[in-house]
Amino acid sequence: MLDLHCHILPNVDDGAVSLEESLGMARFCVKDGISHVVATPHHHRYSRPLRADILRHVARLSEARDPLTARRASISVRKGVVSMRSG
Repeated sequence: MLDLHCHILPNVDDGAVSLEESLGMARFCVKDGISHVVATPHHHRYSRPLRADILRHVARLSEARDPLTARRASISVRKGVVSMRSG
C-alpha cells in the first residue's frame, strides 16, 4: 500500500519533530501495511523547502537505524511536496 501524503520528514514542517518520531511513524506505517511513503512537506509563501534539502532529509531518514530493532525501517520513502496556493 502507498501513502501519498505524509509529513514524515523530521524538522521540515508541521509533521515529525525529530528523527525518532519519524522512525515511529515509519513503524506505524509498516504495521498498517504501508510499504511506500511519499514525504510531502508544505511549500507555500512561508515555507519553501529546497529540493536539495528535501532529498537530504529523505536520505537521512532512509539510512537511519530504528533504535528498537537496530535495523533500517522497512519502508520506502520518496520525495514529494504539497504546494499550497492562496486565492
